[in-house]
Amino acid sequence: KAWPFFLQSSRLLNNSSNILILQPEDTYTKNAAFFTLIQDYKKSIRFLEIGIEDSTNDLSKLLHELGYTYFKKGSVDSSFMFYNKAKVAALKEENNKQYTKTLLNIAVLQVTNTNWQAAEKTFLQVIEISQLHNYTEYLFKAHLELGKIYSSLNVLDKAKNHLSIAQELRKVNNSINIHDLGLAESLLSITSLQNNLKDEFS
Repeated sequence: KAWPFFLQSSRLLNNSSNILILQPEDTYTKNAAFFTLIQDYKKSIRFLEIGIEDSTNDLSKLLHELGYTYFKKGSVDSSFMFYNKAKVAALKEENNKQYTKTLLNIAVLQVTNTNWQAAEKTFLQVIEISQLHNYTEYLFKAHLELGKIYSSLNVLDKAKNHLSIAQELRKVNNSINIHDLGLAESLLSITSLQNNLKDEFS
């Protein structure tokens, strides 16, 4: 249903020099997110680059979205570059929430590159900041991802600890149920590994 509205918005943005755009950062980000969703990365990147040129505030949001778009496109190096720019911009803007979100996605990239030590350090930073500012969703995601990392490395005590915390956070925040499947799969994986170890030593 959203398709025709975004097409119309896209046509208007193509002639943006002739129109006044209210909240340009938000407008370009939402349009870019839509085209990323339908895997038209070229158009998404174009809108974000225009938005960055026109940005007067929330530059970190546009840079973050550009990093995410390159990640979905499979360009990990470009994604890292723009996430790092977004992190710097968020600090300048004193936007703690955007900074934390960007750190979280940098950690995900580090996992993609199997750089476990760097990912662990970054996720722990996310946890520290999220606890301070009560960013429950980011806190949940960091604990979940750390649990998955430790599970894959067979560090089961740490894995179980982080996944248990994620499970408790999920109970008090219904908005993060999108991650339920990942949490359930990780908990099952730990149970399976523990059972295998018991069988080996029984």
